[in-house]
Amino acid sequence: MITSTGPLSEPYETISVVYCVISKKANGCSGQHDVMGAYDQAIKLLSKSAKDLYKADAVICLTFQYRVSIGKSCGGGSEGFFELYAQGTAVRLKR
Repeated sequence: MITSTGPLSEPYETISVVYCVISKKANGCSGQHDVMGAYDQAIKLLSKSAKDLYKADAVICLTFQYRVSIGKSCGGGSEGFFELYAQGTAVRLKR
C-alpha cells in the first residue's frame, strides 16, 4: 500500500475518501503522549480501510489534524488525551 501526503506521478483512479480518529491517553505521570504511535496507527488504519473497503492501491493527499484535551479521570484528577484526525483519498493505479 502506497501512502503519500501529495498526489502520485503515475495515473490513478480516485475511489473515495477514507478517515479515522485516534485517541491516545497520556502515558503515566509524565503526561507525555505517544504522538508518533498515533500517526503510525492512523496511517495503518487508513491503509487497511482503503484496501478492505475499496480494493485501493494507495492512499494519497493524507492530511492530519490534532488536538490535546484534558478530561477528568476516574479518581477525580485530570487526564490528558491526544486526538489525531486523519484523512486521505483512496485510489487505484491505472495499469
